[in-house]
Amino acid sequence: FKYALRNRIYNKWGIERLLSGKKLLWLWLIFPLVLAATAANPFGIKTLLAPLKILIPTSQTSMIIEWSSATLANEPIFFPAFIFFSLIFIASFRWLDLSDLGIILLLSVMAINARRFIAEYAIIILPLSYHYLDQLIWKLKARQIASKFSLAEISQPLLVFSLVFGIVLGLLTFDQGSGIKMDPDRYPQHACNFIVQNDITGNLYNTDRWGGYIAFRLYPRLKTFVDGRLLSRRVFKDYMDVIRTTPGWEDILDTYEVNVIIAGYWFETGQPYLINNALIENPRWKIVFDDKKSLVFLRNIPKHQDIIEKFAPLYRQNIP
Repeated sequence: FKYALRNRIYNKWGIERLLSGKKLLWLWLIFPLVLAATAANPFGIKTLLAPLKILIPTSQTSMIIEWSSATLANEPIFFPAFIFFSLIFIASFRWLDLSDLGIILLLSVMAINARRFIAEYAIIILPLSYHYLDQLIWKLKARQIASKFSLAEISQPLLVFSLVFGIVLGLLTFDQGSGIKMDPDRYPQHACNFIVQNDITGNLYNTDRWGGYIAFRLYPRLKTFVDGRLLSRRVFKDYMDVIRTTPGWEDILDTYEVNVIIAGYWFETGQPYLINNALIENPRWKIVFDDKKSLVFLRNIPKHQDIIEKFAPLYRQNIP
């Protein structure tokens, strides 16, 4: 938007009308309104400061893979691209816009510190790199080459290729059952299928690493407890108290009116979930599904009696 506006001002309005153009005046009037809306929103300032908070590790982020730092080993595609884009910006440093420099540095730090921000990095950095690479071609005293191979002339074919590639990739990964193909060893596909087949509804307690997938598959049938974002510290504490069977964990499930639990066997660190045996030993809960990767527990209430009587006898009453 900024580049489109700048080009329109310089090329159509003329530099002498830079401060007097009516359209530019409207932009200056809208800008303080945007700031006022941000200040009025109780989460507005927090949203602006959120990218900076990722630089400070917390107990919430330290145990989530997507919040871990990007390395060449875990992000082999990101780092070559990162180096390529960085070289473009370094070569363009003399005419690099200060606001662009701030955005580039912030997004770079965010993406390296937390892998979940690599997508945001790519979305913003790609058009910026396009702009500066196009300028770089013209400024490297290679005007004859640039006039023949300007990025502007090949932008449409690149766009068409990107769209076709995206559609093909989407078709290859699409699945009629779940909407997208997932590794059943990583996500509770069969547990979710069991929930749907038996028309189970209500409030769910689930592991954080499966929250996004379960919400994708089962919302609004089931309302998840947490997902990988771990947005609330209070909910995160309650989540950890339950999964560690801290005294009072049953009261937490009662407070949230949880009547369904989808649990895994192990933490990503290899430690077993203590909650599983605690639930099996608790007469208020019954295990109704177990595929050696995920388990489904139902609260022992009249609403679930038919399902419990049908499936509970099929599964053992202890878990290693």
